Amino acid sequence: MAQGPGIKLTAFRRTGNRLGGLATGFGGKRAALVDLPGPRSLGSLKIGQDFLEGNCKFAGRLVMAPGISVWDIKAPDNAFRADMHGFGWLDHVLAVASPDAFQKAQVWVSEWISSFGNGHGLAWAPEVLARRLMRWLHHYDELTRKLPSSEKMLLDRQIWRQAVYLQRRWKLASDAKGRIEALATLQLVRRVIVGLGDTGAAGGQALMRELMRLTAGDGTLVSRNPEELLGLLNLINWAVADMQATGVVVPSDLIERQKKMARVLRSLRHSDGALARFQGGGRGVMFGLDQALAGSGARGHEPDGGMGFVRMASGRTSLIVDAAPPAANGASFNAHASTLAMELTSGQRPMIVSCGAGAPFGPEWRKAGRATPSHSVLGLDGYSSSRLGRSREIMGQSREPMETRPASVPVQMERHLDYLRIEASHDGYLRSHGMLQGRALELTVDGSAVAGEEVLLSESTKARAKFDKIMDGLKGEGIPFTLRFHLHPDVATRLDPETGTVQLLLKSGEVWDFRHDGGFAFAMESSVYLDSEATRPTATKQMVLSGRATTYTTRIRWSLAKTPESLKGIRDLAALEADPID
Repeated sequence: MAQGPGIKLTAFRRTGNRLGGLATGFGGKRAALVDLPGPRSLGSLKIGQDFLEGNCKFAGRLVMAPGISVWDIKAPDNAFRADMHGFGWLDHVLAVASPDAFQKAQVWVSEWISSFGNGHGLAWAPEVLARRLMRWLHHYDELTRKLPSSEKMLLDRQIWRQAVYLQRRWKLASDAKGRIEALATLQLVRRVIVGLGDTGAAGGQALMRELMRLTAGDGTLVSRNPEELLGLLNLINWAVADMQATGVVVPSDLIERQKKMARVLRSLRHSDGALARFQGGGRGVMFGLDQALAGSGARGHEPDGGMGFVRMASGRTSLIVDAAPPAANGASFNAHASTLAMELTSGQRPMIVSCGAGAPFGPEWRKAGRATPSHSVLGLDGYSSSRLGRSREIMGQSREPMETRPASVPVQMERHLDYLRIEASHDGYLRSHGMLQGRALELTVDGSAVAGEEVLLSESTKARAKFDKIMDGLKGEGIPFTLRFHLHPDVATRLDPETGTVQLLLKSGEVWDFRHDGGFAFAMESSVYLDSEATRPTATKQMVLSGRATTYTTRIRWSLAKTPESLKGIRDLAALEADPID
């Protein structure tokens, strides 16, 4: 689950956590476990293999530590430390499913018990403890496979102790996300640990109260981060399943909110089964979205998108547009200046993408990934459609809120006999340049072609006065702009010398022709694909159209269409194609 602004451990909380840990005792009972649901939280095989090779990533920071324990790594800040002690990485390590993976996981858990099982410090903050305890219970069979009885006894005692502690202190988690994670873990504890006592008071109604702090009635998140919503839905799915397994009545409003969240997420699903990569979120672990949607029991999706995104899907093709301002205030620390940016996927093959969230690769990449040039959209040179504010220090890391955002983003979706059409605009450049930015996209009903029109428009007297003033400063040369189409690393390109078009070659065997109406400079430039499963940014390419706006209205037209030959012999599986339009 995506991390929030951070865990704040005041002196009062540190003292309380330590006293709470001491109150649970250092020996005491062993947890007797029944009805274990098994692994629920899917991991990434790639990340797990990197961990086993010593390429460990915590809170977006990569540490090269081959041949040593994760607990020998020096944590630079609390965010890093919380990620280590939360054991979310255990999902990835055990996804490798090799003898070495099982052994290292057991050793690292045993070392944690020896070094940190004394009941104090950040490792015992309720939200960190909840994430760790949930992972230990999800993977209990793997963690105890061929484990000596003496070590299994220590693990069972530690599980009991942490469960008792969480019962007493879950309300003191630092934010609503942390309390939801704690409450979901308590439902699992109630289900699988014999004799612990009733946790029903910290049940469905408490979950619903916390969920209402984070989501709107339509199941959307203020942060507009699709991957964050996916993590939240997983927690609700697991909590509801555990309550149902133990006969606890699940509030009807919690079930309804769960299904609404699922329908929003399904509307943000590309034709390859992955999430749209917008507003700080990634594609999600492979098959993770499908697992969450199935676990929710919800059917259907928002017909044209959700959470400020607009989706068109036809044939094998899905196109998703960020059609709303980024989040504001405290919810905007991971927000991106991606208004009107698009992503395009054909079958199982992403084509046009966003660069992605740069946080896993350090603060500079994080900042770069949030800017408009890192998205497939038109931008004015040197400006983003939303601008970052003054940096704040949170848990030892610099964080910038999105300070200046578009105030208006009107959107219209149309369905015609032969095509679908999205038309949207925003005023993010109105104050700075006196121009509105518009984008119209059309997808044919068979999904074989996309046509686009980009517009820069000064229409009011005040806007034209601003535009004229800037033009005077540029001595009439015009305001420079760039229209970018970032390509997925698997997309190869070829210039057709006869037509002057660029061909995009997909591994499925499809070939798409890119054309534009001329009058603007075209270039193939280098780009990066920021994938949280990789240890480093991946090199890729981008198609760039550039020019200057010299009049009150500037239009750029372009198209992408499959070649007739590419419609034969496609090597993708039909089972993962786009959802039907209706």
